[in-house]
Amino acid sequence: MVSTASNDIFRNRLNIWFIRGAIVALIFPVVVIALKAPSILQIYLICDLVSASTIPVLVIGLSDRFYMWRGFEVVVGGLGGILTVFIFGTIYYGNAEAGGKLILLQDGLYANDWSVFGAFVAAPVGGVLWGIGGFVTRVSAQKIY
Repeated sequence: MVSTASNDIFRNRLNIWFIRGAIVALIFPVVVIALKAPSILQIYLICDLVSASTIPVLVIGLSDRFYMWRGFEVVVGGLGGILTVFIFGTIYYGNAEAGGKLILLQDGLYANDWSVFGAFVAAPVGGVLWGIGGFVTRVSAQKIY
């Protein structure tokens, strides 16, 4: 982590001891989160949900046919996919708190309903739709400017 931060992020312009100190400071919140997490499976499921919302819009940007797709759309699509999971959970459960818990998949992968399946369908579909919306917004703003 120190090597990546030093070379790739700061281009060796920052003293190595500051970077090492920052890495040590970063370790503490990571350890606290790891100790409070109920299971490693939940962490993997959250990562899978984030990937499901981000990867489709990222793959669109890698295609030569969509040369106009930028990083803005990937970020908007990824965050929009997670927001779509929240919206789906709120509608499905009729409760915003349960919709927020669906993002964290607190009931695990094998819940007694179709909520997890719906979350993993809503994430990529919502991500692509939000990415398209971000694209239209960006291109419209560029045309107006």
